[in-house]
Amino acid sequence: MDQDIHALRPICSGFVFGALTPQGDIDMHAMERLMKAAQGVPVTFHRAFDRCRDPFTALEQIIDLGCVRILTSGQQPKAIQGVDLLQRLNEQAAGRIIIMPGGGVTPDNARAILDHTGCHEIHASCSSGTGITDPSAVHQLIEQIQ
Repeated sequence: MDQDIHALRPICSGFVFGALTPQGDIDMHAMERLMKAAQGVPVTFHRAFDRCRDPFTALEQIIDLGCVRILTSGQQPKAIQGVDLLQRLNEQAAGRIIIMPGGGVTPDNARAILDHTGCHEIHASCSSGTGITDPSAVHQLIEQIQ
């Protein structure tokens, strides 16, 4: 992964990655190596976070690593199911890192997720299960969150 980051760094405006130990802790050794490879390019810690055994300790470690955001469903299959944890993480983060809810975000639930959690960013594929982004779903999502 660090070789990929080195190769892509000149053409990327950000990276999304994460590493855990088999016990479900942040793999600090691997993450420090990958963050060094990113050389200041913004990093989002991806949904590996949803498998952390202690999300509150993991949050602090990810902040210490210098990541700019965490993509998470609140350790649930869908972000709407994880809104209570997402809210608590956002409160603990206190502006030091962005908590970005993602996973099952739709035009129908995006506003509720943002309102409940206090988060200001959201991740949604808007693919309707096809793997292809549906422009009308994107427009509907934008309308719901404005």
